[in-house]
Amino acid sequence: MRSICSSVVASGGQSRAWRAGGVELPGASSERTARSDYGDARDLERAVTWSVEVAIDRQWYAVKGALADRPCPPETVEVWALGQGTSLVGRHSNKRSAQPHIALDDSGVSRRHAEFVVAGEKLFVVDRSSTNGTYVFAPGEQYVAETAPLEPEIARALASGDRVYLGAWTRLTVRGGD
Repeated sequence: MRSICSSVVASGGQSRAWRAGGVELPGASSERTARSDYGDARDLERAVTWSVEVAIDRQWYAVKGALADRPCPPETVEVWALGQGTSLVGRHSNKRSAQPHIALDDSGVSRRHAEFVVAGEKLFVVDRSSTNGTYVFAPGEQYVAETAPLEPEIARALASGDRVYLGAWTRLTVRGGD
């Protein structure tokens, strides 16, 4: 299992703040809140293990394959451990200095597509204003034509087993929080 742990810093060293329902995510900027929907400082002290299973999903390709510049690759699975803080998800690009923690080889994924944020015992995903959107489904939920992507820059809480879909064929299944 690969391990990731980083701080909440955007490109250029600028702090980045995310909001959900008008509440700032703790640790996401220099003006921290003492208490929010995400818990308080005591939550950040507890170590909770979260991981993300990165997989090629042929069913998602059947829906979003038009985003691809090549055929769907063979099915593969990788597992990444998520540490406290943020983990950038996107396509690697030397030309544009995009070096995500979880690098995906999916042409429908933006260079800085989304971020996983671990805050104490909780896990969130934030769409970083990606071109093709970020979709979240709980276990048992399926995509329908009316399914809207996440609103950019708004944190969405995740639970173990939730699936995050990006690009033309990428499925990220989160595990943990126990």
